[in-house]
Amino acid sequence: MQGLMEIKFKHKIYTRRGIVARILHYYSLATFEEVLDGMSWYDSAHLFCVKTAEDFGITPIQVAGVVAALSPLQDWDINKANAVRFLNGDKKVHTSAQVSKAEACLETNSPEEIFELLSRNGVKTSQFFWNIAFPDSNKGVTIDRHAIAVSVFSPSNIAPIPESYSHFTPSQYKAFEEAFKRAAEIKNILPHQMQAVTWGVLRRLRGLASHKGLGVNEREAAF
Repeated sequence: MQGLMEIKFKHKIYTRRGIVARILHYYSLATFEEVLDGMSWYDSAHLFCVKTAEDFGITPIQVAGVVAALSPLQDWDINKANAVRFLNGDKKVHTSAQVSKAEACLETNSPEEIFELLSRNGVKTSQFFWNIAFPDSNKGVTIDRHAIAVSVFSPSNIAPIPESYSHFTPSQYKAFEEAFKRAAEIKNILPHQMQAVTWGVLRRLRGLASHKGLGVNEREAAF
């Protein structure tokens, strides 16, 4: 979004300043617990991959690739369960295309190769992989339809998020990603932390249960 002051999305025009301000408004509505959960969400997801890698004798990078490959349109808890089922030999946990990608992730331990193969039909899945695999990195943000909703919906708008909001052009993805980066820069946090915190706020405002990288018992056992 650098140098781009406006973005057209779903037949509407949004300004860069307006998108950043809206993201920051959601962030300002976060409870203390939502901030803690959001700031640590990807760290916890990474820890899940570390623990799962130990169980199956593979690397956390490979597990993160499998998780990301099986993530489209899946609730996080189901996503984790499906990753474990897949590693146990179940090939019916997702579409054949996504399962094939998960299988390919087990054939390499190169994060760059996994990122590339997950990018073939869009950036979101590969970026989700990178954020999980490297939670201390500021490279990119996972932009899904919930991140889009944070960017363009008022917090008081509880209308369903259209499934079509999952589909956007590379330039639109980049624009929303840069907006999250700018909002994160203002608050001196990592971009994917801003995304995770505001995701939690959005879920609460819509009456949905919160989601953490690990369950409470898992987190207590891990630390």
